[in-house]
Amino acid sequence: MSRRTDDPRFSSVVHDEDDGFRRVLTHLASLGHRRIATIAGPQTISTGHNRYSSYVRHCETLGLGLDRPLVSFARAFNEMEGERCAEELLVTGQPFTAVVCANDRLAIGAVSSFRRHSMECPKDLSITGFNDMPLAERLSPPLTTVRVQHYKAGVEAAELMVDVIENGPTEPRHVVLPVEMIVRESTQPLSRGGTKLSHQSATMRNEL
Repeated sequence: MSRRTDDPRFSSVVHDEDDGFRRVLTHLASLGHRRIATIAGPQTISTGHNRYSSYVRHCETLGLGLDRPLVSFARAFNEMEGERCAEELLVTGQPFTAVVCANDRLAIGAVSSFRRHSMECPKDLSITGFNDMPLAERLSPPLTTVRVQHYKAGVEAAELMVDVIENGPTEPRHVVLPVEMIVRESTQPLSRGGTKLSHQSATMRNEL
């Protein structure tokens, strides 16, 4: 569940990662953002790999103006890695006005890291997550994210297992569940925040 292997003999239940990233990048582009960085998940996990691939593909499709992807790769889907990756994006010295994170926990860490550098979300940059974890709407600021169907995924996975238990080996099934864009307060139309972020990035780079 929430993963796929390269072996098609194993059934799977996943969410439409590609459509999720299309929706979140389209949302940011509609707000005027063109330089959109990403904190990607571990590339050894299908979720991390697929979400990053979708980010690259849809940035190109939407003409979001990056000569090369501005990305930091997380080693795990947690807040600590979100903080580390946000610092890594800053020291590149490249300006960006929004950050797309591969899950909500990475976004939480990123918000904390940028805040330590006196950059507030969404005033200075917009940040998005993925999954719509419990309490995401109670964060500060409430997180714009892609909602996946946690309960439905569990039901579908259980039904696949019960089918095998009751009927023996069957043809593998690969279920892809639709996602939903949830817009909250961590994103807003492009403002002059990029200027502050550019200055901050250059300062950090010069200090290293």
